[in-house]
Amino acid sequence: MSDIKDDYTLLSFKTLVLRLVKNSSIYGFFMLIIRFGGLFLTPVYWNFLSPSDYGILGVTNVLIGVLSPIIIIGINGSIERFYYEWTENDRPRKLGTLWLMSVLVASSFVFIIEISSKYVFPVLFEKVSYIPYFRIALCTVFFESFAMIPFNIMRLTEKMKLFGTVSLVSFILRSATIITMLFLIEQKVLGFLYGGLISSGLLSLFWICWILTRIKFCANVIQIKQELLYALPSLP
Repeated sequence: MSDIKDDYTLLSFKTLVLRLVKNSSIYGFFMLIIRFGGLFLTPVYWNFLSPSDYGILGVTNVLIGVLSPIIIIGINGSIERFYYEWTENDRPRKLGTLWLMSVLVASSFVFIIEISSKYVFPVLFEKVSYIPYFRIALCTVFFESFAMIPFNIMRLTEKMKLFGTVSLVSFILRSATIITMLFLIEQKVLGFLYGGLISSGLLSLFWICWILTRIKFCANVIQIKQELLYALPSLP
């Protein structure tokens, strides 16, 4: 994994601005395609989903929206803060320990929500049952969490073309999977949810393989003490 070679303190203001414009343009180009793609697919989904289906999706998205930023307790933000302060020798071990910690934390969130679901969700959401709707959403968020650290590393190392390409491929895979499941499953809202779950599960395998080539495992949590202290305040 090659990092940025330039020392930003040695770059001229003009060079910095040009680099900012270049990276922002690449990022914006891919995001624009994805947004227009989502807009284009909206009428397609309308043909399958009823207003009540959209209501279920909206409610399950509450769980996704709340859980997504906190499921790895801000460890990805900690990597942004300290990535270039780590030496090249320490970086694989730091990333490995933080990545393993993120997986354990995300798994703990899933476990806690699963065992408390029968007490909490009937109170918070009377008309939408935890099984199967919220359980599918919970698993989807868990699989999507595997992309957080890799995406941050791509941004940090200015791999914007790779970032954009992977984002676009992820969007295409998710859309294709959802549409396929809408055709296959009679209850269309379940087809939509299962489509998102399957695509995020497949992509998580890619992200696991991607990160494993860039890290070294180390079980010494003490070495990431400052990174955790930086990440934890972002949880609330």
